[in-house]
Amino acid sequence: MRELNPEDCGAVWISWNTDGSDVRVQKMNYCNSAGPSKGDACWLAEGHRGGHTWEHYE
Repeated sequence: MRELNPEDCGAVWISWNTDGSDVRVQKMNYCNSAGPSKGDACWLAEGHRGGHTWEHYE
């Protein structure tokens, strides 16, 4: 693992098949949606489906 630069914000995701094969490591950017309250931001991956985290955890 390596530390991400601040301008490269996002999360590192690791995925694999059920048998443990095809392991993939990728950086995914955070959703750029800001909530109605100051300081709220969605912390899910960019392009996610469903509501934003600030909608669910107000």
